[in-house]
Amino acid sequence: MSLLNKNKIIFFSGIIEEVNLDWKKVALEINQQLIELQMKYQDAIQRIADLEKRLAIYEEKEKTKMLEYLYLITITLVCLWALVNELDSHAKSQKENKQLIASNIARMNLRNSDKQFTYDVDPPIGLK
Repeated sequence: MSLLNKNKIIFFSGIIEEVNLDWKKVALEINQQLIELQMKYQDAIQRIADLEKRLAIYEEKEKTKMLEYLYLITITLVCLWALVNELDSHAKSQKENKQLIASNIARMNLRNSDKQFTYDVDPPIGLK
C-alpha cells in the first residue's frame, strides 16, 4: 500500500522528489500551509495597523510641535514690536527733553547776557 501512496519522481537533473498520492494527506498539508499563511497574513495586517497608529500619533505630535513653534514665533514678534514701540517713544521723549533743555539754556543765556534788547529799554514808537 505504501508504494501506491507515495511515488518517487526523478527529474532529468537527478533530483529525487517524493510526491504523496494520498489525497487526504495532501489536503491536510495544503490546509496546514494555508492556515500558516493566513496567520502570517493576519500578523502582517496587525503590524501594519500598529504602525499606522504610531504614525498617526507621531503626526499629531508634529502638528502640536509646529503649533508651539508658531505660538513662540508669534509671541516673540509681539514682544519685539512692543520693545520697538517703547524704544521709539523713549527716543522721542529724549529728543523732546534735549530740545527743552536747549531752549531753557538759551533762555538762561539771554537773561544772563549783558546785552539788552531795545524793547526792554525803550518801547517801540509805533505801538503807542
